[in-house]
Amino acid sequence: MNTLKNTVQMVVQTVRRAKGTSLFEDVPSAPSQVTVFHLADVSQHCSLNDCWLIICDKVYDVTDFMRQHPGGEEIILEYAGRDATVAFIGTGHSLDTVQEMEKYCIGLLIEHERLNLYYV
Repeated sequence: MNTLKNTVQMVVQTVRRAKGTSLFEDVPSAPSQVTVFHLADVSQHCSLNDCWLIICDKVYDVTDFMRQHPGGEEIILEYAGRDATVAFIGTGHSLDTVQEMEKYCIGLLIEHERLNLYYV
């Protein structure tokens, strides 16, 4: 239990430091021009040829990126169709990576299903 608590605390501290990047901006409450998804919607996209992830309550279609991922497509497939926030932050991705990810963002997770890790 302490390990999980320590991991969450580390993630929260990392998010606080990175909050100035676009990935960690506060996610709005689903403005009308933004597509909103449920966890169930994202979970249907969990294969090599159709892969979505949730990171900091934003939904990303990373299908076209998977084969280019420096850590290999297997890492992404492990989180396909699920929330990968803690794993993404824990890996220590660079600010360049965070900015590059925005082109894969397709919408937001519906408000009542969000982790809200960056609202601390």
